[in-house]
Amino acid sequence: MSVESGEKRDLQRKSVLTGFVSDKKTAISDDDHSGGWRASDKLLELLRRELKWSQTPEIFARKNSDTMPALKKLKQALVIVPWQDGTPMVYEILDRLVDIPVIVPPSYMLRNHGMPLKDKPWLVAKVDGALKPRCGNLSTGATS
Repeated sequence: MSVESGEKRDLQRKSVLTGFVSDKKTAISDDDHSGGWRASDKLLELLRRELKWSQTPEIFARKNSDTMPALKKLKQALVIVPWQDGTPMVYEILDRLVDIPVIVPPSYMLRNHGMPLKDKPWLVAKVDGALKPRCGNLSTGATS
């Protein structure tokens, strides 16, 4: 093995870590926050028929640090996220609810590549823009 071939191998390894993926793997773009997940046709049908939610859902299944800026920019949307206690993403959604959220079993979510999560439910919620907090004294009810 020559030094040159070892350098090329290290360069390939570094390029994979920085997002340049080769061969059969495909890179996930920064605009895609779904992480390769999609809602099943059955779930979409149930949301439309039973809850009258006709919007196309936005799926956020990547790391919180990657998805929070995009989640905060949403005005009116139907969002689907993996349910995890105490994550900022779930708190952001709960703060902006406009309808009662729904927890769905993992069998309704499909993954484009890889195995599905079998033990994590998903939160489906209808959200609107963030409300501006009202400043005031809570004890007297006076506002400024």
